[in-house]
Amino acid sequence: MRVALTTLGCRLNQFETDAMQKMLEGAGFQTVEFSEEADVYVVNTCTITHEADGDSRQMVRRAVRRNPKALVVVTGCYAQAEPERVASIPGVDLVLGNGEKASLFDYLKTLPQKGQARVAVGEFQRRQPFVTLKPATDPKRSRAYLKIQDGCNYRCAFCIVPEVRGPNRSLPVEEVLKQLDTLVEAGVPEVVLTGIHLGTYGRDLSPSTSLAKLVEAMLPRLQGARLRLSSLDPHEVRDDLMGLFQEHPEKLCRHLHLPVQSGDPKILKLMRRAHTAEDFRRLVLRLAEDVPGISIGSDIIVG
Repeated sequence: MRVALTTLGCRLNQFETDAMQKMLEGAGFQTVEFSEEADVYVVNTCTITHEADGDSRQMVRRAVRRNPKALVVVTGCYAQAEPERVASIPGVDLVLGNGEKASLFDYLKTLPQKGQARVAVGEFQRRQPFVTLKPATDPKRSRAYLKIQDGCNYRCAFCIVPEVRGPNRSLPVEEVLKQLDTLVEAGVPEVVLTGIHLGTYGRDLSPSTSLAKLVEAMLPRLQGARLRLSSLDPHEVRDDLMGLFQEHPEKLCRHLHLPVQSGDPKILKLMRRAHTAEDFRRLVLRLAEDVPGISIGSDIIVG
């Protein structure tokens, strides 16, 4: 059978799409471009904004138009947030929550006849297990994503992510290193660590650990590959992590994405962010001085 997958949203979603593709290929599916006719379409959605919801619905309808007889699977954060609305889109056959992605193939094997959407979206519990998906060793991009963390315990006023991703949980260090070794042995030149709230990595593990300690353990295993970090909240860039950027400029990409969201102290307080504009200013100045050549990106919500 031919399967086509597409992703909306963040790097974490892209990692999970790549992993689902690898899972289906291992089960005998042939993957094709989403623009081609397929027997199964998988749409991994985003719900970070109303526009993302609309884009997700549009992508689902595009799959239905491309082959009305195909099985259409909708998963991801929009499916988690509004499963019944997604299921009501004509042509949708299966709606999977984020916690059910790893069981995609099992659900496909038990799907009823086309025409009646099945919804499998579980609620997140306080002690939610980490759903392990194996990283794709031959992604279409030169960078390979490695999911090490999921969920968020923060409650920023503007963000729906904790509702659709659940509480903070981390992949154990041993499993992270095992997956890293697989990617390095496959010849991936750059590994990007991804998560919903990357800076909280390891707090839920026993014994607890930190992102900096994990990165320190990963660096000697990189061989010729590089390691890159995705988004971190400004207050989570501490001395130990900054020291690793200074000590390993060839292995740890000198790049940080620091979502500040607003430069106004009052707005940041209303947003329930854990940093101030002054925290961000001091951090950027220190990074520029202590890590020569570092590239810094940010997010700002306006309007």
